[in-house]
Amino acid sequence: MAAADKGKRPRASRLASLVQMYTAGLRWDTEPMVMAWALTQDAAIAAPLHRLPLECPVEEPPGDLRSLWTALWQAACLLRPEVSPARWRPRVCRLARIAGALIHVETNADAPEQHEATQEPMIALDVRMAEWVRRLLLPLPPPTDSFRPAISVRECAELDLDAMDQCRREGGVLLVAWRRARPATQCDCGWQWRVVAGLEGLEDPRAEGALANAGEGFRPRSVLLVPQEVEAVWGCGYGTRLDPVASLDTTSPEKSSNWQLRSLYGTWTDVEVLRVLMLRPKPG
Repeated sequence: MAAADKGKRPRASRLASLVQMYTAGLRWDTEPMVMAWALTQDAAIAAPLHRLPLECPVEEPPGDLRSLWTALWQAACLLRPEVSPARWRPRVCRLARIAGALIHVETNADAPEQHEATQEPMIALDVRMAEWVRRLLLPLPPPTDSFRPAISVRECAELDLDAMDQCRREGGVLLVAWRRARPATQCDCGWQWRVVAGLEGLEDPRAEGALANAGEGFRPRSVLLVPQEVEAVWGCGYGTRLDPVASLDTTSPEKSSNWQLRSLYGTWTDVEVLRVLMLRPKPG
């Protein structure tokens, strides 16, 4: 009788478990790779994996934007995995040249105000980010697959983790930009762009059946980021992470723009999240 009563004990007594939910199509063996599915809808097997590029394809990126163009290249590989990463290189380079020309013109226009010259080009580029993504992801000739989805782009200025998780579950890709938190009297710091490898948070054990399959029981708290320039630690699946700033006020820290950027080796720095791009495939 005692054993039977114990077996019927409600699952609500179980503690929530810490889990990591990764971006669709991203695979981790000894390095980050992209699962490239065959173009024919009746194909039963997947095409070979592509290595996810970790370095900027532009030899001389405009300004201090190396991380931006690497992130765009990685996003293209994840959203269009049927296309080899090598085929994205000329398109990324062309966009970088366009951006470099725009920055040069705008910087010269702002030359009388030297203290604003370094900030205005980044603001102008930020306004164009969604357009850069659309140009990068235009269909590559020849259009061999008829079921390629279009891409919708949503921009926001804070980490809305619930919206980011919804985008992830829909097969989307997320890009995040931040800069080091600093006093107003110090010089400006460059933006850093990364593709989101996944989200970490608590999974409610009470979410069963359809809820669990849809990921509705998952409550994200941290953002896991794809590495750039260096490999991730073997078997870890991400390079750095954004964690909520520790505070006595535990109510919705994810609504703040201030986060802690933590490495896999224990170092950390306070950062301010400036931009989030949510790239969703739209069913044709």
